[in-house]
Amino acid sequence: MKLNKTNTLNDDAVSRQKILVIDDNVVDLNIAAEIVKSEGYQVLIATNGLSALDIFAKEKPDMVIVDILMEGMDGYEVSNRIGQLAKDEFVPILFLTSLETIDSKVRCYESGGIDIVSKPFDKTVLASKINTFISLSSLYQDNNLQRQELEYHNAQLKQNYDVANKVFEKVMHSDVLMSPAVKYSLSPVSVFNGDILLAAYRPSGELHIMLGDFTGHGISAAIGAIPAADIFYEMTAKGFDVAEILQEMNTKMLRILPRGLFLALCFIAFDKKSEKLSIWNAGLPDVLVYNNNSKRVTERFSSNNYPLGISNVINLSDTVERYHVNSGDRLLLFTDGVIETRNKDKELYGIDRVVNYLNNCRSEWLIDSLQLNLVKFAGGENQLDDVSIFEIDFTGIDKPIAARTDSVDIQPLLDSSWKIEYDFGVNILKVLDPIPNVIQTIMEMQKLNKYKQSIFIIIRELFVNALDHGLLELDSGFKQAAKGFSVYMNERQSRLGKLQKGNIKLVVEHTGTADGGVLEVIIEDSGKGFDSRTIQDHLQLSNSKHGRGIFMVNMICESLHFSDTGNRVHAAFHWTLAA
Repeated sequence: MKLNKTNTLNDDAVSRQKILVIDDNVVDLNIAAEIVKSEGYQVLIATNGLSALDIFAKEKPDMVIVDILMEGMDGYEVSNRIGQLAKDEFVPILFLTSLETIDSKVRCYESGGIDIVSKPFDKTVLASKINTFISLSSLYQDNNLQRQELEYHNAQLKQNYDVANKVFEKVMHSDVLMSPAVKYSLSPVSVFNGDILLAAYRPSGELHIMLGDFTGHGISAAIGAIPAADIFYEMTAKGFDVAEILQEMNTKMLRILPRGLFLALCFIAFDKKSEKLSIWNAGLPDVLVYNNNSKRVTERFSSNNYPLGISNVINLSDTVERYHVNSGDRLLLFTDGVIETRNKDKELYGIDRVVNYLNNCRSEWLIDSLQLNLVKFAGGENQLDDVSIFEIDFTGIDKPIAARTDSVDIQPLLDSSWKIEYDFGVNILKVLDPIPNVIQTIMEMQKLNKYKQSIFIIIRELFVNALDHGLLELDSGFKQAAKGFSVYMNERQSRLGKLQKGNIKLVVEHTGTADGGVLEVIIEDSGKGFDSRTIQDHLQLSNSKHGRGIFMVNMICESLHFSDTGNRVHAAFHWTLAA
């Protein structure tokens, strides 16, 4: 048989795998080549080591058959050189030899060979070994391909996780959580945390805190965290209260989350000025108030609401619990990963064990001591759920941090004059707090973001005063009694529900100047009114549990005037670019 110029014998078709046969004996070379071809493989041939290496580098065969005894470069050296060229690829090398000795077998395996066939070789034996080693080569290649694909997908997954984690962390971040009065711990079971902790200040200075626990853990649990956080921060920054934020969050959860995925949470609102605390617990363990002076848990607020994402109707009217913060109080929130921690006997840690332990705790931070006790109780058992704990020391809360906004650097408009009027009837007042939308309109029209907190306090306090004392005729004396704030809020909700008629008119007028402007706010209610001279008494009693709102408005405004009948108030707020 004649050798062709391309050193290949199978010109009729391209087979699945390539086998390189190397032998300087043309007869043995052709016999081996014919066996390879007869088994359905593509055959490449070489009569010396140098040409074999060249062919191997160009064609990358799946298997090599090489004679040991060749002139110049023998089979052992060829095998070593091919191993270097193949690098991490598995290429089986089968040796042909007429001298089968122990030494030749040892050198065969040392130089990278996989087996030896003696000359003159049996065609059936050679064909069997070829098929066996080609199968091994194919299996290796398949496994290698799968490994590469797996590495690629793992790399893609890691990249996606890294990006998602950065987005998640950015959305969850809050400067409020950096306060020295706050300490928290988030311990997820997997890469993503099904627990979320959010904190921000309203423009009025009221602090909002939300600890949430999505069903399960990992990315499926964390999928709802971004929209929940977005609603929390945006609506808090605009001044919405607890009820409106929770209602919007529940609507979004029902719309986007799959069935079976819901959000258990506790929402806390704290007003530093009045020391008032509002708590809405929906599916989390008891919220605990611990007093540093008595060294005991003094209050427990249990869940009495459904988690968000279950029902269209959420009960907020009589399930928000009120508490007046006392000296030395601190608050402890945690997800059910704490009370569901198990020990080796499968016992749950439980809420009673938390309370009993804290009653004997003398640590500066409760969270540190509680975490150590949880680890000790678990005794090395694996964590089965996300564990999150939040603690706040009310006495350490300092000046409120401004609510997050995307437009704080926008400069106010100069020389602009405008006027907007609102008339809110009973049906609106029963279901909606219009103040955040009014504030948002002012911010969009005049770009007074720098003064947002002051403007919010002015409009909110005067509006609430008109509603509570003008239309609902509430007596502020309620607040002076023990648990007076809770009594006041319950009575307020009851009277608002029964209100049949009445309205509040709100006028906001801006007059621009060369370096600033004057924002005038006029609020008038249809109530019976009151002797406006009592306002002066409230301003002098700024340390009482009521009247503080009007006192703050008076401090902020250039002027504040009530009509003689008390049901109309006019406030003027001056602002300048230089301030």
